[in-house]
Amino acid sequence: MRKKIMFILLLIFSAFVFNVKVDAATCKNLNDLKTEANLIEVNYELVKEERSPEGDYDPSLYYHDLYISNISDNFEVRIGNNTYSSSEAKNGVLTIRMISGGYKLRVQIYGTQKSGCNGEKIRSIPVKLPFYNRYSEAEECVGHTNEYPICAVNADTSKYVNEEFKVEVAKQAKEYKENKEEKKKKEKATATKKKSVIDMYIDNAGITVPITILIIAGIAGVIFKLVSDDKKKAKIDLGVKKK
Repeated sequence: MRKKIMFILLLIFSAFVFNVKVDAATCKNLNDLKTEANLIEVNYELVKEERSPEGDYDPSLYYHDLYISNISDNFEVRIGNNTYSSSEAKNGVLTIRMISGGYKLRVQIYGTQKSGCNGEKIRSIPVKLPFYNRYSEAEECVGHTNEYPICAVNADTSKYVNEEFKVEVAKQAKEYKENKEEKKKKEKATATKKKSVIDMYIDNAGITVPITILIIAGIAGVIFKLVSDDKKKAKIDLGVKKK
């Protein structure tokens, strides 16, 4: 009985080793496949759906189409649990529609039976699909996509429905206007302060001008003295060297 068990285990082990060797032997051109896989390009395009029948904006009404080019019969594409064959490509480009955006994914390139490296992962391509804010197209956001956070093209507004959006955009519009007015007041106050200093100087020219002249003259005198001392020192040094 023990001999039979040992014999069975030996057969299983031999089969495992044989399969490993066969798999390794059938994937001799892995480097060539990696070179070919490096030519594969992944791009995407935003696809916006029309408004709902009610005319409202729905942040979820958009997609991204992935365009995977240079896919030969040597490869298949895997994204998550989905597998795509090169036979699905049109004009050499495999198009895959992805729901909305705001997430990362990986386009995995695997070898096929034809490649000689069946099931071998050849390359992994990271892709980040940006979120698209449909509310950025709303009338309240036109001309304000860089001013109101809720109107930014890539802002995540998934938590807002139409009425909540209108309330929030009105709030942000008010805050933006108030901040803009406050900034103008500060700039005006700064300009007025600068003007006041100049006016004060001019109004008291009888005192300020002579003081300014004295200060300039004093600075010029100090500079002249320093230069003169340096010249005298240079002459003394030359006289010592000549001796």
